[in-house]
Amino acid sequence: MEIFTLVLIILGYFFKKTLSKIKGSIGEETVKRELNKLNNNYLVLNDIMLFSDNKTHQIDHLVISDFGIIVIEMKNYSGTIIGNEHDKIWIQKVGKQTNKLNNPIIQNHGHILALKDITKEKENKFISIICFGNNSILKINTTTKVVKIKDLNKTIKAYKTKRINNKEDIYNTIKKANIVDKNIRKNHVKMIKKEH
Repeated sequence: MEIFTLVLIILGYFFKKTLSKIKGSIGEETVKRELNKLNNNYLVLNDIMLFSDNKTHQIDHLVISDFGIIVIEMKNYSGTIIGNEHDKIWIQKVGKQTNKLNNPIIQNHGHILALKDITKEKENKFISIICFGNNSILKINTTTKVVKIKDLNKTIKAYKTKRINNKEDIYNTIKKANIVDKNIRKNHVKMIKKEH
């Protein structure tokens, strides 16, 4: 009986891990489909990995337009998300369960610094957007835009002040710097898991 219980616990653990990966992938694909609806004035890059400051940075989505370099961090979480701009930890409540997550604004700022290093563009050219799944309830107090997938394109199109004159050059620079090597990408995931 003890072995059966142990097997169930192990299976439950792996099921939870696999489910989490599937949910993440679904969120990424949904955002990708949304961004593909933007017109040709918006240049889109997905799943970009850059090397900067002696480490790798994986960026979910980038939109490069005349109005800025929009850096999107996707979190496909359900439940109620609670957090403030500068809190290190945010809270996710699903029913009676409470989980902690690292503040995605801080995470995305690290991505912006890596992009700034690669592109040599000033920080005021970058726009940070945090995107959650449509099933989430956002109780967020931030100046950074935190939106659901359904509001993402509307949020992107709301930026109308011209900041960029060379969007194609920036797009090509980032694309060229993108790490596609599978081993480096696997090691990045291992390092992130180790840090958490």
